[in-house]
Amino acid sequence: MEGKVLFSHLVDFCVSEDRPMVSVVMTSYNQKEQALKSLRSLLAQDYENTEIVITDDASSDDSCEAIIKLCRDFCSQYPNRFQIILSRNDENLGVTLNYEYGFNLSNGDLIVTQGGDDIAYPNRVSKIVESWVSSGKEAKVIFHKVEPIDLEDKPCGYEWWKMTLRNPIGAAMAYSRDVVSLFPKISRKRSFEDGVYCRRAAIFSEPLYIEEKLLYYRVGSGVTSTGSQLDLRRKISFSMAETAMQNLNDLDYAEKLNLGNIERICAIRKLSSEILETYSLEFEMVSNPSLIKRFKALHQYVKLPNRMRAPSIKNYCEYYFPLVMPRFGWFTSKL
Repeated sequence: MEGKVLFSHLVDFCVSEDRPMVSVVMTSYNQKEQALKSLRSLLAQDYENTEIVITDDASSDDSCEAIIKLCRDFCSQYPNRFQIILSRNDENLGVTLNYEYGFNLSNGDLIVTQGGDDIAYPNRVSKIVESWVSSGKEAKVIFHKVEPIDLEDKPCGYEWWKMTLRNPIGAAMAYSRDVVSLFPKISRKRSFEDGVYCRRAAIFSEPLYIEEKLLYYRVGSGVTSTGSQLDLRRKISFSMAETAMQNLNDLDYAEKLNLGNIERICAIRKLSSEILETYSLEFEMVSNPSLIKRFKALHQYVKLPNRMRAPSIKNYCEYYFPLVMPRFGWFTSKL
């Protein structure tokens, strides 16, 4: 089941080739104060042809009521500024299907994603549009840099790695509408939406990189940031494997309908297969009840060319053994 629209404010945009309509899809779930900060940053965007789509994933707090009030107050003061849609799901869909629902509600030629705990720079949308238009609108996915912040809105003091098709950050991306409209619904609901959509996009074109920070990216509050280290590895490895399987389904679909470029399809298939093998082994290492099978998975895992850490004695003690034998982590922490 999906949701129902609780608030809608429509605007007549003056769109053109160089001023396309952009939809920013913002997700929210039980994060009232952070969601309000995130929404305020969208209401402060300096690009006019913007549609803001907020999809609340069946929050149990009063997030929706607070968001509706903010939207109404803003639209009464600036009735022609932005188009706004707020929907609340009847039941919790999870991050990926919640984004997918928001994408299908949206109307823009370009879709920008934003987590409900992140804060956009005022020129985020305009810079993405400027870069996309300047490149000839050929790119189907756009990456930009982020400024990591903690739960208190303070900068974390480090640079995030450059995003790639292997390591995307969904909250710091934008997609062409083709990436949504040309493919069927996502079947792997526990996949990561950024890995699904950015690899769909790569079937058609190279990603466009913007070497500029355009978003304060919240660290420590997402689904891959909470829980014990072992629980996180279980969640992440399972979802990464699910994402790769969704990628392979999408590639089969693209080949069947002659979508995209065959060389790109082969390259993404190779990448997706590597990711599937890597994270299937990692999930086996942290989840199988049999210690012998966990060690067999570790033996295969360290032979992979794309493993996370080299198989040194130091990494075995600090990382690999604690994954396979959680109690070993207590021992190594005392060394």
